[in-house]
Amino acid sequence: CSFQPDNQPGNCWPFPGSQGHVFIKLSEVVFPVAVRIHHGIAETAYWVDSISCAPKDFAVYVSDSSRLWGFCGLKEEDDVEETFLGEFTFTPGQTLSQTFLLK
Repeated sequence: CSFQPDNQPGNCWPFPGSQGHVFIKLSEVVFPVAVRIHHGIAETAYWVDSISCAPKDFAVYVSDSSRLWGFCGLKEEDDVEETFLGEFTFTPGQTLSQTFLLK
């Protein structure tokens, strides 16, 4: 899972290949204004090198169709209308946590 509290080097969220996806289904309607990505720990002297293969480029989409899953026979893998909120790049060597404002 990408939300594990253990952020030691090597204990990152793994996914096969060069791309991965995270889908988050919320129980309440939210209006997101920003997302935060956190890589590594400050005490790690080799921090920049240790995240060289970590995800850096990402995009954020939202869909209100997810509230219909299970009620109308819609499955998570079915096509749903998405709204693009932004495309971003985490920059190694800046801060461990970087916040990105959504459109």
